[in-house]
Amino acid sequence: MPLLDPWLKLYHEEGIDCVTWGAPAMLLFHVAKSAAAGETDCVIASTYAMLEAEAMGLGSIMLGMANSTVERDADLRAEFAIPADNQIFSVLALGYPAHSFRRSIPRNFRSVHWVDEATEEDA
Repeated sequence: MPLLDPWLKLYHEEGIDCVTWGAPAMLLFHVAKSAAAGETDCVIASTYAMLEAEAMGLGSIMLGMANSTVERDADLRAEFAIPADNQIFSVLALGYPAHSFRRSIPRNFRSVHWVDEATEEDA
C-alpha cells in the first residue's frame, strides 16, 4: 500500500485529510481478531448502516483505504479508541450531500419469470 505513507504524512504534518476528505462523520466497524466471520459481519453491518443513512437523507460512502490507514497508525487507532485486539474491516463516511437529484436515470426494469419446481408426479 504505497499510498498510505504519504497520506499519513500529509495528515500528521499538514492536517490534510486524504482519507475521509473532510466527511463530518465516520463509522468504523471493527471486531475482535479472533472472530470467526469478523470481516463478513462488519461488511454486513456497514451495508445496513449505509442503507439507513440514505433513508435518513444522508450521503454515505464506504472508504476502502480508511480501514488500512487507521490499522497502520497507532495514533489514529488511539484517537478512535480501537481496542488492540480488534481489527477494522469497514469504514463508512457520512454527511449531507452537496447536491440533490430530482429525478433518477430512466431504467427499463426486467420482469421476473418464476419456474415452478417439478414434482415427482411430473417426472
